[in-house]
Amino acid sequence: MIISRDDKVDYCFMSEALKSLKHLTWLRRGTPIPAGTVTESMVREPYELRCSTRDQGETDIMEWFEGTRSVRVLEEVVGLGSYDRVLTVLTCPDLLDEGFGDEDEESDEAMEERWALRFRR
Repeated sequence: MIISRDDKVDYCFMSEALKSLKHLTWLRRGTPIPAGTVTESMVREPYELRCSTRDQGETDIMEWFEGTRSVRVLEEVVGLGSYDRVLTVLTCPDLLDEGFGDEDEESDEAMEERWALRFRR
């Protein structure tokens, strides 16, 4: 997940599966958005056009994070309206977190217990 403003990265969150790829470059605040990506196309649009606009396309993970392994990703982009930022979600079906499917098998009671609020007295 990447939040960008203008043509630079504001914030980047990488999943554990993505972190497992070797020699990736972490996207830091101020890193330029890679040329030729759907995100770059959106941030170049005037503010009025990109407000709440959605777009998607395929790219290679190496376009964003360099690295040594080519992995095709779905790049989904949304304009965040008055925040004047763009949200990019990169989805890699070939890279799944180890525990990703476990939540589907978890019972409702176990999930409620795990998410229950607890206050100290």
